[in-house]
Amino acid sequence: MGKVILCKGNIATNPYCFEATGTRIYSIEELCYYIYENIYTISRDDLTLELPEWIRTELGMESLATNINHKAVNQYSFKDIVVTILCSCDYYVEDEIVALIRIIDQLTKMSPVERTKLTGDHFLSDGNYKEACQIYEQLLNGEEAEDMDSIFYGDIMHNLAIVHCHSRSYSESAEEFRQAYARNQKEESLRAYFLARLMDRKEEGLYAEAENYPNGTDILKSVVEELELKMIEAEESKPYEDLEHIWNYKKTGRVEDYYQEVNRFINRIRNEYRLSRQIEQ
Repeated sequence: MGKVILCKGNIATNPYCFEATGTRIYSIEELCYYIYENIYTISRDDLTLELPEWIRTELGMESLATNINHKAVNQYSFKDIVVTILCSCDYYVEDEIVALIRIIDQLTKMSPVERTKLTGDHFLSDGNYKEACQIYEQLLNGEEAEDMDSIFYGDIMHNLAIVHCHSRSYSESAEEFRQAYARNQKEESLRAYFLARLMDRKEEGLYAEAENYPNGTDILKSVVEELELKMIEAEESKPYEDLEHIWNYKKTGRVEDYYQEVNRFINRIRNEYRLSRQIEQ
């Protein structure tokens, strides 16, 4: 589920499965956590069709199941049903529930297309690039694209370019950032275009091109300075020093030592990454 969850209530023998993600739920605490962390993708039907009967039979929470069914039949809002479930145990405090209510209110005021984009943005921020990519491409290639204003369309393309930075080439991402800027006219997209070009080592003619954009030359200089600073920081970091040390083994002909140190380095980085992910979640 992403973090340690202390369960005080009954543990289900037969888990409830959210088909959209394949996540299996065994307790009321896990259910609350799933709803809280996936509020952008959960629908009313996810909480009102088969879930109440599972809550009744597997968790023994008769009152909660009846309450959800009552609210579903009487057309209570999605927010009311979510709050009912979250308040059925003490996993989240009042301030956390209030914060989630604000998000639900925000989603309620959005158009279907805006909610879909926000879902993609949520996947993007969590590093779920495949899911984010599917949503952005669906929006840009769907019938809704014809009715989008230029800024909104550009913002989607900008975020798709970010996804492609992680999964494809800088060259492709640079072109998407350029097209995004042509539509949304946001400095963020222009900076991203310049950065992608630099990362792709295709800076030839970039300064001349930058002159065609408002404040383009200054923005490009700022991006170059920021990139150079990041490179200096990387060179001064411990992993970079370790790589320099490992590379010396190969240059001096100590091939066996070289491969042993490479394997140690990779395993250490993997373990550090796993630990950091556990802490974040």
